[in-house]
Formats: sequence, structure tokens, C-alpha cells
Amino acid sequence: MKRLAAVAVPTALLALALSGCGSKESGTPVPVENQPGTSAPAAKEDTSASADVKITQCENKGYGQDVTLEVKNSTVQDQRYVVGVNIKDASGGTSEARFAKNRMTPGQTITEKIPGDTPLKGKVTCEIGEAKRLPPK
Repeated sequence: MKRLAAVAVPTALLALALSGCGSKESGTPVPVENQPGTSAPAAKEDTSASADVKITQCENKGYGQDVTLEVKNSTVQDQRYVVGVNIKDASGGTSEARFAKNRMTPGQTITEKIPGDTPLKGKVTCEIGEAKRLPPK
């Protein structure tokens, strides 16, 4: 009897292991939002540094551009912000403006006019090229 149990138990365990323990998985994971009986996850709030930056003015002067930014530290810690603004004119010319602040306290808002670096012609458009939130210096 002991001999039969010694052979039967390992054989049963091997059969379970090879069968996948009754799992019906195909090997390709299904995202949670696509599984039956579940709802899609709520949209995540944008916590990137670009969400803290707003362009309030973009104006071309004959000698360069003036870009006014409003930057708000939306975190609960002091932060350093570095923001690059891409400026373009209708003929494809480009310029860039940079904002940098070494320390902003939680909730602090700074509005600052920054100059573009290359003269452009005519009407210009401005967009955030990069926005970084870093440990303060």
C-alpha cells in the first residue's frame, strides 16, 4: 500500500502541473479594462510638470518674442522647474524661450515674461516643448 501511495501522489502532482491546475489562460494577459465584468480604470490626473505650466501670452516683437508663462508648483514639496517653449512662425522659422526657477514652494505660482532667442517674422505660435520638475538646489 505504501508503495502505491508513493507512486500515485507524485504522478497526480505531475498531472496537475502539466495541466496548468485547471487554468484557462491562453498565455497572453488580457488588460483589466477588457476583462468581462470589470470597468475601465478612471482617467489618471496629469501629474507631469507640463500640467503646471500655462502660456498666457505669445507675442512676436521685431527683435524677438515675448512669451509669458504661469508656472505653479502643484506638489507638496519644494521643486525646481525647467521649461522650454518652442516658438514657430508661418514660414517655418523657429525660436526657443527658457524658464528656470531653482526653488518653488508648494502652491507657489510665478508669472514671468521670457524672451525668444531668434528673431522671427509675422505671427508666431508657442507651445511647451519640455517641462521638468526636479529636486531643488
